[in-house]
Amino acid sequence: MITTIHKTDPEFPRRLRRIGVDCPEAIYCRGNLDLLSQYNRVAIIGARAADGEGCGAAYRLGQIWARNGYVVVSGLALGCDTAAHRGCLDEGGKTIAIVASGLDICHPRENKALEQEIIDKGGLIISEQPLGVKANPTRLVARNRLQAALSNIVILAQSPVKGGSMYTINFARRYGKRIQAVRFDHESEINGGNFLLLNQGVAAEAPLVLERLGPTEMRSRGLAHEAFNSVKHQLLADIDHILATPELASSPMPPFNSAATREQVRLGAYLTWWRDHGSEPRPKNPILWGEFLYYCNRTFPTITTPASIRDIIDRYSDKKNPR
Repeated sequence: MITTIHKTDPEFPRRLRRIGVDCPEAIYCRGNLDLLSQYNRVAIIGARAADGEGCGAAYRLGQIWARNGYVVVSGLALGCDTAAHRGCLDEGGKTIAIVASGLDICHPRENKALEQEIIDKGGLIISEQPLGVKANPTRLVARNRLQAALSNIVILAQSPVKGGSMYTINFARRYGKRIQAVRFDHESEINGGNFLLLNQGVAAEAPLVLERLGPTEMRSRGLAHEAFNSVKHQLLADIDHILATPELASSPMPPFNSAATREQVRLGAYLTWWRDHGSEPRPKNPILWGEFLYYCNRTFPTITTPASIRDIIDRYSDKKNPR
């Protein structure tokens, strides 16, 4: 059920009223409305194209702050947002996703399952956009002010200097919020925004021991496939190793024997994508070997008899275009 809360209503969040002209006329909510009155909230933000360290930072920040009783606020975007929500949920915490579309549209659509999980686990989805409105760059920037306004603390997991997350930081500065940023060992383009904020004294260093999430770990936590760009070569090396190791034939993992051809592996990834997304892979969302590496032991709930991908490969290996 979607609830509309106008800024004149008593249950409208006080922190949104305090931002003056930036305050929306109304917000649309789906989920646990009690989170609107929760005092301790932390926004964890970052790049959609984050690398393994960035996703790892966002995921562990979500865990840590949920463990300390905070509601984790983020934007349901791919990359760091997804990791922050996932870390919070995996720790048993509550999370708020602030989105840039109407609540009848999931943006990005890859996070439809995550959106529903947030609701199912006592979280909340918020938008200032009425039903039927699609996300666009202007609305995505505008929703960033709501993330900053609703939170006590805003933490940057990873962002380039000109990343969209820097808009959220600017709003946080305007609203007088505490700002933190993760410090990485080496500066690069993808984390340049972190170094800028820390060097200028805009942000305090977020206390965090960095551990890079590997490709399989990232996939197992349901993180965005865009995050695989930085580890694609490692994934290819992993699959080459699997196919070239006869000893794996008798191992329970992976569930196909070492004689499997690369085409059969590709088919398994294809079937996985079809099962999860309901359509053929689109050019801008290409198949990645990591899709198969993660799902190789998962069953296909849409078929009558439970089966692993090995069973599916056996059944469809002679078909060029399974549907």
